[in-house]
Amino acid sequence: MKKKIFVALMAVAVGLGMLTGCSKDKPYSSYNIGVDFYGLPKHEDGSNYTEEEASKLPADQRDLYFVANYLAGWLIDNGYIRTNYVNALVIEGADLAYNDQVAYNLYENEVKRLDEADLEKVLADAQKLSGDDKLEITTSGTVSFTYRLTRTTTLPEGTQLSKRYTVSYSPASANPSNPE
Repeated sequence: MKKKIFVALMAVAVGLGMLTGCSKDKPYSSYNIGVDFYGLPKHEDGSNYTEEEASKLPADQRDLYFVANYLAGWLIDNGYIRTNYVNALVIEGADLAYNDQVAYNLYENEVKRLDEADLEKVLADAQKLSGDDKLEITTSGTVSFTYRLTRTTTLPEGTQLSKRYTVSYSPASANPSNPE
């Protein structure tokens, strides 16, 4: 039975390789576009809190954690995050310089799009949702993150592009209502 499963998995892997494999004539590069949040509460060993653990933190730390978590999900859902795990970005071109230029152009377009997004409004709207999707916060503060492009294949150490964002948030009851 184990041998049949192994053979089946190998066949799938070979088939996918044939369908998605890059040509021998053109190099490919894999890139990540992601975020790194600053100042999030963590365990003493540097590991992240679970949602349950975060819900027991003091209000300001709890809210920071949940705001960052909500923003990360929103960025993924709206196509801003591209990693090997989410919406992979693999470019196959004439040479590595070409691949880097294509990735750079894509990143710059995503930065422009993110600059135009009203992240404070995203957070305010999230507090109006219902059920599990609702963002519940009781304090005001700011969350900061870096939006970063890195090449994960053949990239010289430390080469990246990034832009830092800071987003303010406050409880919905603190926001004056805006009739539309």
